[in-house]
Amino acid sequence: MSELTSRGTGISAMAIVVIVIIGVAGFGIGFLMGGGLGPGPTTPTTTTPTTTPSGPENTLHILTRHSTAIQNLYEAEFLATDAADEYNITDIEWQDPYDYLWGPILDDGWADVIWGGGPTVFDNLIDDEYLEPWTSALMVAAAARVPDTYAGVDLKRSSGDDIMWVSAATSGFGFTVNDYFTDLWDLPNSTIAANWTDLASPELAKYLPVLPTVAVADAYSSSSVRRAYEIITQGYGWDEGWSILARMVGNGGFYSGSSAVKEAAEQGAVGYGLTIDFYGFQSTNVNPNVVYISPGDYNIVNGDPIAIASTSTQKLLAEVFVDYILSTEGQAVWTNPEALRLPVIEAAFTASNADPFWGPFLHNVYTETAAAVIASGFEFNDTLSSLTSYSYRAYFQAVFTNAQTELVACWSAIAEAYREGYITEGQFDGFVADMAAMLDVAGDGNTTYGYRGGLFDVDKAIELDYAMHHNVDGYKTLFQTQWTAAAIAQYGDVLTAVLAYFP
Repeated sequence: MSELTSRGTGISAMAIVVIVIIGVAGFGIGFLMGGGLGPGPTTPTTTTPTTTPSGPENTLHILTRHSTAIQNLYEAEFLATDAADEYNITDIEWQDPYDYLWGPILDDGWADVIWGGGPTVFDNLIDDEYLEPWTSALMVAAAARVPDTYAGVDLKRSSGDDIMWVSAATSGFGFTVNDYFTDLWDLPNSTIAANWTDLASPELAKYLPVLPTVAVADAYSSSSVRRAYEIITQGYGWDEGWSILARMVGNGGFYSGSSAVKEAAEQGAVGYGLTIDFYGFQSTNVNPNVVYISPGDYNIVNGDPIAIASTSTQKLLAEVFVDYILSTEGQAVWTNPEALRLPVIEAAFTASNADPFWGPFLHNVYTETAAAVIASGFEFNDTLSSLTSYSYRAYFQAVFTNAQTELVACWSAIAEAYREGYITEGQFDGFVADMAAMLDVAGDGNTTYGYRGGLFDVDKAIELDYAMHHNVDGYKTLFQTQWTAAAIAQYGDVLTAVLAYFP
């Protein structure tokens, strides 16, 4: 199990690796190419307590990035347990804002449990002292039920000798393809689109700006979509990775978060959507025209953490809930069609309350994914992700989200010139490089902290991360304003140069 303290001393790669498309007879991920996956949602079977304990009724408060469907599912299941009955927990209140908005909620002491959002989000919460160490006998026992690793990936994080968070599920990352949309518009369908780079193809730009083809999200609004971006920039390298993102966003339309991205591709508003694996499973089950792709170039599997808020005034109640989530019974709820996540406790797949279809299916995915991840050898650097988390988001938003109109105009012109034969492949590559070149801004202002501008490379991203997180002396605002202005100017210059090649 990795020690958090090692994160500040270097950026050595942590053992997180790629998922390739898995073809498994019967139940493997290869099933997705065939469409519908099985029975629809079933009503969970629970036992309702016949008596109510005396004493005040308790309400648990959970801060989460999980969907409303998962919130409703787990609320019903937990409130029907003996543990909820014993501690007279009669209600759960949820808040699910973007993770960068969690600070004030935690400062107010509202949250008891923090659940979902990915390792980098929770590592940042440790740095900000928002997580309570797992020192009680109940929490030590709960953590012990979960393996330290899955497929070589850490499922727990410690600070010193104390566990701070434990993964409650695991996730892979990829994209969905709506074959009805792609066939209607003569675009690459699920038998062709296999890698992240396929979403950056000039072929997907042929109807721009009228018809975006890829659903994307701002790097602030979805931790899972942001993880996909980071996979690309780590797998392909910083400069080439950001170039791929520029073309992908150029092909795309922004949606409010991961759920909205999922629905856009599922419902056929676009042909492709960046998504976490369980959203892919759900979409394929809902719409047989949708296929989930686990990219064959670079991918990883993540643990998805649960933790106790250090500012909670109901830590015992929080522990009772976490203990349930990390029990075999609680883990088996992930096999419900409303959830479809991979549990971290293997016994959950065959538990008495596991879904009879999805339990065996997900167990096979669990086994085959682990084998593929270990065999692939791609090492995602979780430490680097944490060290650049806030500057990465700030830069993405400044140059892509805030300047997408200009980006689309530039990219669509480059793509059209190439498709129509007005420019050569070499010229195409040159214009793309100019369009996506990392920006160098002054960034200087009145500050006692000495933050300075410069080329936004990995070192600069690390240097500026604290300032982007806390907006030190207005530096986040200053840098984002300069980055956006520089991006718009860069896109405009390249557009002018490309248009000169049109007849």
